[in-house]
Amino acid sequence: MFRTGITLMISILIAVGNLSLSYGQSDGPVDGKSNGVPVPTLTDVQAVIELERAQELFRMDDREKEALSTALPLVEVFRNANDFDHLVDCVFLIGDCYYFEGNWARAEEFMREASELGYRYFEDQMSSYPLKVIGECQYEQGKFEESLATFRERVSRVRKGETDELHGALFDVAALMINTGDYQGSLVVLGEALQENKAYSTRLAEDPDSSVLDRLGASMDAAEIIYHAGVANFHMEKFSEAHAFIKEALAIFETIDGREGMNVSDRRVTLLDELVTISEKLGKSEEAEDYRHRRDELNQ
Repeated sequence: MFRTGITLMISILIAVGNLSLSYGQSDGPVDGKSNGVPVPTLTDVQAVIELERAQELFRMDDREKEALSTALPLVEVFRNANDFDHLVDCVFLIGDCYYFEGNWARAEEFMREASELGYRYFEDQMSSYPLKVIGECQYEQGKFEESLATFRERVSRVRKGETDELHGALFDVAALMINTGDYQGSLVVLGEALQENKAYSTRLAEDPDSSVLDRLGASMDAAEIIYHAGVANFHMEKFSEAHAFIKEALAIFETIDGREGMNVSDRRVTLLDELVTISEKLGKSEEAEDYRHRRDELNQ
């Protein structure tokens, strides 16, 4: 995953909330019929049953290898039958399995096929999730320019329909820009991500069907975006700005921690630790000591 922290800590793309899709929890990238492309009836009904079993295995704890071994033989069955609907779901699942194994090259290969086939035949139903995984896999392989291009492609796709995912897609672009040293550029993208997050939060507030967890997730997304604005400013040695952003992010996490069973104490510790560093650089020794004390209390 991307390294975006001040002390080069390992930081997930987004720690909590909607910015980080929950691998294996979706229903798959496509649903329904293809756009004008007839989906033949699969003669081997058992292959469909096996695919459903593989998907169920993947949703279980520590069953990814079994899911992978179940799904791999099905690719040629669906491909030979021109059953693109099940083929996309199958290669999507295999890509996810390889991702969890840390086999970035194979995960990229299968997710790319899922993305290309999905957008070719099922554009109206296609999720941008495979592009997110492809970009992460490219990053892990050191292909930073390709990763950035993939994340930007995802933003373009999301703008056309997945409005609720836009702030997360923009965040991925900004996080990669931070990791590759484009701090000023990342701040521009983070600013747009925060505006999209606010619009999303407003939609949730006005939606009677939205849940408390949905709204808390949006708040955590906002905290992560603001925090990373602090990280970018820190690397530009704009310590006062970094201090303000990270302090604001911490305040959000503190209002969320413990609500609805959510535990973000580790995130609070990270931000407090970085506020210690920044406060010391600003010559605010008493404030640094206060942050250090609060950090140590949470670590007990």
